[in-house]
Amino acid sequence: MSSAFEFVSVDFRDMPFDDGILKKYLHDSELSRISKAAEKRKQEFLYGRICAKAAYKKLTGRDISYNMFPVRSDSRGSPFLDDGSCFVSITHDSGLAAAIVSNKEKLRAAVDVQRMDYHNTEVIYKFLNEREKLLFNSVSLGFRREFTASAFWTAKEAMSKLFGYGFSMFSALEISEVGREEYVFVNFKNFSGFKVILREQGEFLFAFAAENKEVQIFSDYHLKILTPTELFGI
Repeated sequence: MSSAFEFVSVDFRDMPFDDGILKKYLHDSELSRISKAAEKRKQEFLYGRICAKAAYKKLTGRDISYNMFPVRSDSRGSPFLDDGSCFVSITHDSGLAAAIVSNKEKLRAAVDVQRMDYHNTEVIYKFLNEREKLLFNSVSLGFRREFTASAFWTAKEAMSKLFGYGFSMFSALEISEVGREEYVFVNFKNFSGFKVILREQGEFLFAFAAENKEVQIFSDYHLKILTPTELFGI
């Protein structure tokens, strides 16, 4: 693996549900896991897994059928691959899915995405502590309020995925700074060695989390959101 990571994202909002696609791209163990799920959940699971598998194939150069290898989940719900050489992060929201697969010897990174929606702003605000609320109000003077809300939420989500603890880490991930250099970044009070870089793509906001020394790789990375047809061609 010459690259440190591969990132794949897809907009599947206009893609109708097709049970045949599930069987073509998911391993038997994955099919069993979502057999009783609603169609919306199956779509999210499917495209998140395809993104992760496509990123893995691009990173490793392996020519392997999608349904021949699973992306598994550990006891906390974090995705992983059987070969153990890569770190996997998957996210989806509002008909968009994305994944990062990174070479553990070079990089450990996580991603989260959220569609920026003014209606989510007050709900997100209620989850913040008093210091974060003061920071939120200050930051909102320089950014759109829905951007600020998504920035706080996705930054915490990306960091929790990086550490593999999910939503249980939310309160511990106190945001201490949201700033702008050549990119928008988020720092954390209790995790000074880590940073989140935010990238806006249309109505979606991506948050990339990694160690300070590594995270800048995402500041000028060319983000491309694929169509399902483009994704299926990988």
